[in-house]
Amino acid sequence: MPDSVNSKSDNMPTSPRVGLVIPSQAHVYGVIRPPSQLHLGIAYIAAAIGDLCRVKIIDMDGQKLTAKTFAENLRNSPCDIVGFTVATPTFHQAVALAKIIREISPTTWVVFGGYHPTLMPEEVLSEECVDIAVIGEGEESFRQIVEAKEQGRTFQGIPGTMVRDTDGILHRTPQFPFDRDRLNRLPFPARHLFATDYSYPDALYPRVAPIITSRGCPGRCSFCNAHNMYAKLSFRSAENIVDEIEDLICRQGFQEIHIWDDNFTTSQSRVLAIRDELQHRQLKVPIALPGGIRADSVTRATMSALRDMGVYSLAIGVESGVQEILDRANKGVTLDQIRQAFTWAREFRIETWAFFLFGLLGETPETLRRSIDFAISLNPDVAKFHILKPYPGSRIYEQLKENDWLVAEDYAALGIHLPPVHRLPGLRSEDLVLWQKRAYRQFYLSSPQRIWRQLRRIRSWHRFKVNLSGGISLFKLLFKTDR
Repeated sequence: MPDSVNSKSDNMPTSPRVGLVIPSQAHVYGVIRPPSQLHLGIAYIAAAIGDLCRVKIIDMDGQKLTAKTFAENLRNSPCDIVGFTVATPTFHQAVALAKIIREISPTTWVVFGGYHPTLMPEEVLSEECVDIAVIGEGEESFRQIVEAKEQGRTFQGIPGTMVRDTDGILHRTPQFPFDRDRLNRLPFPARHLFATDYSYPDALYPRVAPIITSRGCPGRCSFCNAHNMYAKLSFRSAENIVDEIEDLICRQGFQEIHIWDDNFTTSQSRVLAIRDELQHRQLKVPIALPGGIRADSVTRATMSALRDMGVYSLAIGVESGVQEILDRANKGVTLDQIRQAFTWAREFRIETWAFFLFGLLGETPETLRRSIDFAISLNPDVAKFHILKPYPGSRIYEQLKENDWLVAEDYAALGIHLPPVHRLPGLRSEDLVLWQKRAYRQFYLSSPQRIWRQLRRIRSWHRFKVNLSGGISLFKLLFKTDR
């Protein structure tokens, strides 16, 4: 397992040993094959502390580790601090691994960070195996945790954390003051510490580098928690972004860039500046925006700039084809804006993905039928029909809970490809699954032209392999026997 290389680690044997763990997601993906992707959050944390300590990254899925091999890893290479990135569906997985750490090394500090600890820090610290919950963006907090360990101090009082005292009382500290320029000052993600190669959904080339150029989203959708994770939007400068792209393409040998912002097109002027900087340096690289953008954040000029900077594929969060459903979800986007965004993308020959979310408040069989019709009328290259998963901390979770419409509250059941955990008036959980299957069948199988269009998208051998794997998983989802 690769460790970071730095002079401090080599010359100071007392520097802390830190493990950063990505729990397995395999159990939350159902019949869909889990993605194999480099975790940018962990890569940023590793880079932020790399000069202070010896770091190793433990990716449970990427390295195909089990609980047993995880324990062996820790025994053979002990850690003074182990940090976990924890999403709500992987919370119990992380707790199980933390208990293993506690058994092997009771003095190791166990740190949970990510969306779930940010939203539910009290619940996280109800687990005795967890010492520290990091709230919000974690680079500065984790760096101070490592410094405290190195200097023999307690972890009490570190900004952006919640901890227990010796009496079991929880103490939460304020966040670090907002720094508009903080993303520019962060070192680039420590990709070299990952022990495996990763693939990416629908990429043209094998060597893909994910990046983020901003954090946060201006939207306040009822089903999303991004605004709880990032209190304010923060942006990297065009120069800083292109510095990283240039390093990845020209020096590290990557072939393609995927931008995983919550909404890359929040600022049109920034998109134009990134385009200009890429052109100034004569950097030509395929770029995809697979995370999704908001339809109300693009203009024709923005779409033209995306094409000019090398964007060949982008996703747009549609959610529903019914305006009343979008309004109830506080989406803040109109159907006309969505139609216009897809029209502009086609004009500039940018491949489009449309993301739909079934099961929002107010959904009925009629609204679902209209959403399917809307998807077909938009004519995207790819349509994805997901079923809502209400995460704790989101407004829609509270609404469903208040109305007693949740049918399961097991966090492990919140994987996006797992069965629904809620119902609605006139729609049972199993009805949502049937409508999801109907949507996929009507969109992809009702027209020979659409099947031909999917075949035309296969522009590289790598994309053929990725699509074949994804197609098999989708086939299992659509045609497995319903029980």
